[in-house]
Amino acid sequence: MASCSVACKRIGRELRRSCVPLHAASQQRKLYSLPAPSMLQLAGIGLPTLPWDLASLANELGPVFRLPLGDVPCALIGDPELAEQILSQRHHGQVFAGRWEDPEHLPFAEFGRLLGASDNASVTSGIFFGNGEHWSSARHVAERAFRGRRLRTIVEEAISREAVQLQEGVSQEVTRSNCNAALAGCGVAPVVDFAPLVRAAALRISAATSMPGVDTAALGDIHSDLMGTLESLMGCPRKAWSILKPSAKRNLHATVPHLVQLLQPHLQKEGVGRNLIDEGMSEGEALYNCWQLLGAGYDTTATTLILLLHALASDSSLQQECRENSTTLSLAVREALRLWPAAPLIQRSALRDVEIDGLRFPRGSVVVVSPWLLGRSGYSWGSDAASFRPSRYVDAEEAVHAFAWIPFGYGARRCIGQKAAQLALEGLTAALLQSFQLSLP
Repeated sequence: MASCSVACKRIGRELRRSCVPLHAASQQRKLYSLPAPSMLQLAGIGLPTLPWDLASLANELGPVFRLPLGDVPCALIGDPELAEQILSQRHHGQVFAGRWEDPEHLPFAEFGRLLGASDNASVTSGIFFGNGEHWSSARHVAERAFRGRRLRTIVEEAISREAVQLQEGVSQEVTRSNCNAALAGCGVAPVVDFAPLVRAAALRISAATSMPGVDTAALGDIHSDLMGTLESLMGCPRKAWSILKPSAKRNLHATVPHLVQLLQPHLQKEGVGRNLIDEGMSEGEALYNCWQLLGAGYDTTATTLILLLHALASDSSLQQECRENSTTLSLAVREALRLWPAAPLIQRSALRDVEIDGLRFPRGSVVVVSPWLLGRSGYSWGSDAASFRPSRYVDAEEAVHAFAWIPFGYGARRCIGQKAAQLALEGLTAALLQSFQLSLP
């Protein structure tokens, strides 16, 4: 995204004036005719704040605009009707079933190869980054593995277990904080940062689904170190790793045996890993895909849960409603996923040329559908779109477009663990609200 052309804002200004989705005002045109951010605007974009930065660009350029990816045409989509055209199998979902083979994903493919998945790039890409027939087959295998009735029981048991453990952990932190306050002669309410406890609980739930019995404390340390290594290798040509990133390359090769030693004994136990092998995956490929599922599942769930608890701590009356009414709690979870979706950006690549409402997408072009923008659009959600208000789902006078709320993606590449994530969010939040009154320091 670092290189771009000078912004063309005419279409963006027209869209802002008319306040209608792009497709309603579009005429036949190429992606390069879309408005695009300037070099100065792109210079201020950072990965940690990417969703916020893109939302800011959308406010200026409109719900659909062009992002520069070198020579690859790329459009960012924040319009629900165009998102439906792209993701739904009833429209052009099969055309946009591919995923752009981003060079920055190469470290993950190398990691898959080292785990023993395969030397085949389509295999080492896994179910998150892969394309083609092998990816489609692996995806179906993973979906069948998650549909098992026994697996749902495992998830529910893990959530119940972790809910109790989370209550106990927060209680211990409250006691420790009270003791410290007493020693300091302070009479203030205890301040507890339970984000580490929430992340640990989410990791244990995700691990129980994929590889029951694994040492999650050791796994958390290895996962953090490994992700740091992989991220440091992104953007660097693989052939240059030995010269430009020698320590990261050594760390990657040294970490893999420890991860295999930690995970392999649990691969044959009841859970997704065992199901994948039973469905025909090799042990190495199952190990790699379990690691992808585990990492994606726990980090997103933990982040959304922390933000949900922060929102409830800011509103004591809403917090009490959630404590007394399970329906209100479910709506609060839904609202949290709208504002802080598990997948803020969904990347797809066109497998062939296609035209949608006059906008031409050439084969190989990239679209980035943004649930973050869709969930914060004033056009769909009203003037208070940025506010946390679960009652909006009850008070709505008109039905909101279905694709204005797709926090787990949609179509062939939607989040496999969606149900498990929602159960975890509701179960852990309910457990904390039963025992504690949350407030901000």
